[in-house]
Amino acid sequence: RKAYSAKGAGRRATRAGFDDEVNKAMTPLDRCGFLLARFEEDPLCEPFLEPVDLESFADYAEAVDHPMDLGTVRRKLTIGGTKGYREETAFIRDLKLVWTNCKKYNHRDSPIWHTADLCQRGMERLYQNWVL
Repeated sequence: RKAYSAKGAGRRATRAGFDDEVNKAMTPLDRCGFLLARFEEDPLCEPFLEPVDLESFADYAEAVDHPMDLGTVRRKLTIGGTKGYREETAFIRDLKLVWTNCKKYNHRDSPIWHTADLCQRGMERLYQNWVL
């Protein structure tokens, strides 16, 4: 089962596999952590775990204004405070950047573009069902 599959994504009562009482006790940022883990554990997301290697892709910095990767999102989610996320809207903005940056830099016909598109659609669905 892929991390962002539609199977079970529409069941609001079992967000992240927890029962209703646990869900009520979790903050939206707590649920963001579980959403992020779904992507971190998916083999398709391996290219997005670390920052883009600027030595291998020298023109990336010219094409993308605000680089973002899943590892950076995890660090910002973990540290919280003024250097991390204070609300789920900042988290989702950065997570969207991971996918939109990839789609901006890569050609629409490339496999990585389609992977990012699939992840972005899955992220939006899971965010709506788990976090909000």
